Amino acid sequence: MILATETPKLSIEEERDDYVRIAVEPLRRGFAHTEGNALRRVLLSGIRGAAITSVRIDQVQHEFSTIPEMKEDTTEFLLNLREIRIHAIADRPAEMHLNVTGATRITAGDIEVPGDYKIVNPDLYLATLDGDAGRLDVVMDVETGFGFQPSEQNQNGEHLLGVIPLDAVFTPVRKVSYEVLPASGGRGSEYEQLLIEVWTDGTISGIDAVQSAARSLRTELELFETMGQPITARQLPAHARVGLTAEQYDMPIEELQLSVRAHNCLKRSGLMLVGQILEKSDDELLTLRNFGEKSYIELIDKLLDLSLISEDDPRVRRARDGVFAPSSEEPMTSLPPAPEEPSAVPSLAAASSGEQEAAVGGDEDPEITGSLGAALLEALREAGSSVDE
Repeated sequence: MILATETPKLSIEEERDDYVRIAVEPLRRGFAHTEGNALRRVLLSGIRGAAITSVRIDQVQHEFSTIPEMKEDTTEFLLNLREIRIHAIADRPAEMHLNVTGATRITAGDIEVPGDYKIVNPDLYLATLDGDAGRLDVVMDVETGFGFQPSEQNQNGEHLLGVIPLDAVFTPVRKVSYEVLPASGGRGSEYEQLLIEVWTDGTISGIDAVQSAARSLRTELELFETMGQPITARQLPAHARVGLTAEQYDMPIEELQLSVRAHNCLKRSGLMLVGQILEKSDDELLTLRNFGEKSYIELIDKLLDLSLISEDDPRVRRARDGVFAPSSEEPMTSLPPAPEEPSAVPSLAAASSGEQEAAVGGDEDPEITGSLGAALLEALREAGSSVDE
């Protein structure tokens, strides 16, 4: 018989960029179906993705027009555009541009993409221009959303000449299946194993999709757990506590594009999401192993670039002023306000540059610790002395 204290364990049986198979056991009878069905529904309709919602083609008024010198007709070209898979880094609309001339084969990699988005299937074939006089100038509107949105909803109640709305498939999850099996180890019919498989379009990994779905379910179910109790800050959804949307909170730290050092420091400390970082106080971050002032400045700079914090955020002022003495145990969202009129506000890049100079000719960099770091500093000083002589 299974012990009452035994908890279910999860194992990843197979993983690729666009696929994952996960097994969970032992689950009490009935819970495998409950969890599997709930995860499947959220995965198929509750994961945010990006898609092209409308298109403007130069000298083309509607989808039944023809494009001179192009092998495909407009309808076929639009169907090909719908197959472009887009990874959204930030949750805001944008435009992508395609401008080609002359006889050429056109793929998704020819599209100019803003920094907030990335095309994950650049080899996708779109069209062919046959003649040297061929020209194709296209503007594509890109948005983020959930599930499927028909073209009628992408018109926003307007029927503008030259704007062609498209059916938008936002969901990055292509297929989900689950199977309920008897638990292994001779545990009997009272316990089950859940085997769940997830296929994505490549804009998100299967593991990230399952984690996002689980967080969404947990957030919704917290309402039932705390019903009848006064609402406190800790009972608010995690993303609301740090002033982010749920999608911004769940953004993997890889999307910040930090240096290898800063990224590894955060990941080793269990900080995998942007929201988890913002729930930490400044002092908690600065006490992470090998995460010093230079890494902190880099992190704040990236958060600011992606509009995850605002220009007037106290953390930005702290990074620019270089004030890193321990000051508060409160989360990053509750730092005391900085002075209104600082004498000088250097850029974050300048602050980082200053640290690099200090590492060679001034005070020791607090990020360099241990005997190896001391030896490196001594070697740098000796090299500098040799040059001066």
